[in-house]
Amino acid sequence: MMRLLSLCLFSSIFASCKILPGNIRSEVKSADVAELLDEDSVKFQRTAEGSGGDLSFRMKDKYNCRIQYWTTDINAKPAPSSPMALDCPNDGQRTDINFSLEGLTPGVNLKFRIMLWPRSTSFLSNFAYEFAEGGDLSRVQTAHLVVSRYNVARNSNEIFTYQFESSTNAQDIKNRLLESLAKRNNVCSEGAGDITLPFPRMKSQEDGSKRPLHGLAKLSTDGFAQGVATAHPFFPTRLMQFYDDVDRQQNWKWSFEWEGRRSSFEITPPGYLADVTLTDGETNTNVKNKLLGNALPSVEVSSKPFVLTPSIQFLTDLASFQLSLKTTDGNKTVLRCDFPVKEANISIPSTYYQKLPAGEYLATLTFETHQIYTKSGSEYPPWLFSAQDWTSFKIIKKQ
Repeated sequence: MMRLLSLCLFSSIFASCKILPGNIRSEVKSADVAELLDEDSVKFQRTAEGSGGDLSFRMKDKYNCRIQYWTTDINAKPAPSSPMALDCPNDGQRTDINFSLEGLTPGVNLKFRIMLWPRSTSFLSNFAYEFAEGGDLSRVQTAHLVVSRYNVARNSNEIFTYQFESSTNAQDIKNRLLESLAKRNNVCSEGAGDITLPFPRMKSQEDGSKRPLHGLAKLSTDGFAQGVATAHPFFPTRLMQFYDDVDRQQNWKWSFEWEGRRSSFEITPPGYLADVTLTDGETNTNVKNKLLGNALPSVEVSSKPFVLTPSIQFLTDLASFQLSLKTTDGNKTVLRCDFPVKEANISIPSTYYQKLPAGEYLATLTFETHQIYTKSGSEYPPWLFSAQDWTSFKIIKKQ
């Protein structure tokens, strides 16, 4: 009987170690995390396709370690209830740790737990450091937002600041973006519909005691796109950038001043529409096009809805497609439909497509992504990076 009680007690203790990995049961205390892990070295970066990524971090000594990761979506894998666990490939002999993760769900963020324990103790004495891909937005309070609107096809960028009526947090900013996407996705409008992105410059609460750009100054970028931001020729509350070329193999590096203090950070490159195929019956046509003039490719389509299959890179968890049809002169939008990125094939619903008279239309498929960058305890506000890439072509609809 005593042996049975001892076994139950041991099992109970072991279980508690698993569900409470942040509790230390050795000479290492929770407050000593800085003695174990270089928190600034913790980094996770997705591949361009979003189905893989590299996790790296640096320990301050040769410790044993293990990682766990799971998605923030209960319908994606690894599920929160069944995290993936991997032991560090170091056998306690290295301080720099790197993992290449595969089979991830593009556009669905991950959460990570890094567990470390001194080589003189067991896993039961581990300390767990947890972080979320994109950071814990709810902890970041702000009265401002810096917004970057990047046009991928034109290699142009517009930057401005947005001031809220009262202090908010970065999670509320993301929630407003999610609400905007939810209202638009799987919706078609006969006409242009509501195309206003959240946090437009003209609705920012002005602060007369500061410069038009509030605390933002001396902005430049490097890596993915190099350039110095200059004042907009018509709007003193905006900055502009134009790039001769971009390098999608590099992160986008930002350097600036906020309230006179110099800061810098880097983000993954913006979303990119790598290829688009139009299918009409048995015919497949590549409609990927970056021309800005009137010399657009033209495709004949039948009375049945055609299908677009896009190939994308650098997907974020805030992304969508928009397909618009305009008159050939581009002056009037006839139809606009929004689609979530999870739709691998895009097609106008038959009820709307059948209403379109036979004739020629200017079609534009837009891939829109948003990513929020923020750092807890930083002296600058959160940044919102919105990017739009598109391809335009003409369709000739038959009866």
